[in-house]
Amino acid sequence: MNIFIHKEEAFRRFENKTLLVGFSGGADSTAALLMTLHFARKFNIRTVAVHFNHHLRGDESDGDETSARNLAERLNCEFIKVDLAFETSSNVEANAREARIESWKKLAAEYNAAAVVTGHHADDRLENLLLRLGRGSNATGLTSMRSMSRIGNVVFVRPLLDLHKEDIVSWLNDKGIPFRTDSSNLDSTYLRNKLRNEIIPLLREALPGSGAEISISRLEEDARFIESETSRRYKEGDTSNPDFWKSLPSPIMGRALRMFIRHETGCDRPISSGIWEEFSRFIAEDTPGTRRLSLGEGVVAVVSGGKFSIEAPDPESVTWNWRADGKTNWGGWKLSAKIVDEIPKEPKDRHAYFDADALPPAITIGTPVDGDTMIPFGSAKQKALRKLRIDRKVPAYPAMPVLRTEQGIIWAPGIRHGALFAVTKETRNIVRLSCRKKKKD
Repeated sequence: MNIFIHKEEAFRRFENKTLLVGFSGGADSTAALLMTLHFARKFNIRTVAVHFNHHLRGDESDGDETSARNLAERLNCEFIKVDLAFETSSNVEANAREARIESWKKLAAEYNAAAVVTGHHADDRLENLLLRLGRGSNATGLTSMRSMSRIGNVVFVRPLLDLHKEDIVSWLNDKGIPFRTDSSNLDSTYLRNKLRNEIIPLLREALPGSGAEISISRLEEDARFIESETSRRYKEGDTSNPDFWKSLPSPIMGRALRMFIRHETGCDRPISSGIWEEFSRFIAEDTPGTRRLSLGEGVVAVVSGGKFSIEAPDPESVTWNWRADGKTNWGGWKLSAKIVDEIPKEPKDRHAYFDADALPPAITIGTPVDGDTMIPFGSAKQKALRKLRIDRKVPAYPAMPVLRTEQGIIWAPGIRHGALFAVTKETRNIVRLSCRKKKKD
């Protein structure tokens, strides 16, 4: 058996880029790493093996780390270890997964990685389907484990989804490649393990030759069609008009709401069936005045003055090394940096120009803070950012990004360009910073 057959196209798209590989040292992740390295040589892909130590199994966890590191060294592959800290008193699986995702987001940005490769296989996909059935997921949720998907800024690639666990283990054994076995996988107090160890074997015994994988593929086709139609209507529609939302069929409404929240806040999270139903009732109302509905995690849907909008907690501040990476995101905004030859006679509000040699590489992007001041371009004195905003008649919500260095605020897009690191006659290199609202997904 050759597990590399028909996998070339999955990796060709990452030619000359960087891939991170989740590498626990178990059979699945070992196969995923070997497959990535196989095609990395062909397509000049930088490969970094990432081992998460959850510290849940004492010496066994440390043994996994040592084994993974040793194999990576034998394979001449870059290796990094991440110690995960998360709440273990309840819902360990969910908390660990959330901790991993947050780590992936940071690592993807740090390494400028095109994607994260994981060792999920066909059996994992069936387990995921059954878990999502129990949560009342729609077709998108039921087929969320796909060959390629995105969470936030991270693209996940799963090249083993058409292989079963027994196929992977058999291939590794035939090649004489060592791998670790996680003893906690035998503990059926965890729901996923109970499905894997007890329920799925019974299903396969009761339904020999089951076409579960075919059914999942068909469900995914249905989901992709609905997602495509959702995207079309969302892009074409006026999302500020409550009537737009009222016109959407239920299967599209929840998906469109998720797109809208992601666009406005930069946060991507599923819409539960309960919130979906509440929103359907909320948007259908015609009562006058301002109406509000909590969508969870501080996000609030608002209908006021015949307009629909959402309010959300301000995004966390991010540090942007504009020299290393010319693009970044903050909430619903896209920012970029580009070296240019000159400043146009009538620069646009969404651009700001600085001396590229003087501007520090690290810029912090965040929200305005009470008491913020800046020196506006053309002035020599500090002025209150709040007054500058009011003078420009810029609303306080949603908050515009504010760009800072250790020396102070350099730019408040839509409000004022700062005087720090200004372009002068002595400037040799000019950098143009741009800030614009993200387009609809």
